[in-house]
Order: sequence, then C-alpha cells, then structure tokens
Amino acid sequence: MSNCISATRLTRPVIFRYKTADKTGKPFTVRYHLLTPMPLNQMQKEHARNSSQKAEITSLKAQVTTMATENASIKAELAQQKRLLTQLAAYIQNNKNNAPAQKANFVQH
Repeated sequence: MSNCISATRLTRPVIFRYKTADKTGKPFTVRYHLLTPMPLNQMQKEHARNSSQKAEITSLKAQVTTMATENASIKAELAQQKRLLTQLAAYIQNNKNNAPAQKANFVQH
C-alpha cells in the first residue's frame, strides 16, 4: 500500500491547453450540458432493446414447451408402432411355421 501512495506522489498533474478554434475565441471544451441527455438516450435505447429481447425470450420458451410436448407425443407414438411391428413380425413368423408346405402344381401343355 505504501508503494502505491509513494507512486502517486511521484506523478505530475495533467495540464490542459485549449486550442481556440471558434470565432469568438472561446476554447473548445467538454459540453457538460450535453452529457446528461446522451447517457439517458442510450439507457432508453437499451431499455427498449431489453424489453423486446424479454418478449422474444418468452415467445421462444413457449415454443420450446410446445415442442417438448409434441416430442413426447411422437416418442409415445413411435414406441406404440414398434410394439405393433414386433407383434406383427411375431404373427407372421408364427403363421410361416404353422402353415403347411404348399407345392406349386405346374401343368405343361
């Protein structure tokens, strides 16, 4: 801490020298009366942007919820179709094994 204090004591103050550029001879300086509206304007723009982003996020969350519900429905339907296909394959296999062997009778002319 003492190093920081001694380092600040070694610094020299900054001196500004204004260049006169306007016609009345007044130096160009910071226009403090314009500084307050600028951040206020920026803050209002950011607030509007944040509001629109919040609305978009809400909309996207609703879409995700809807898609999750649809996804669960599709998964349930797919599982049901797999069960039906398994039953159908078992039925076909069972009928193949129990069916009598049929021979084709060809008639020659």
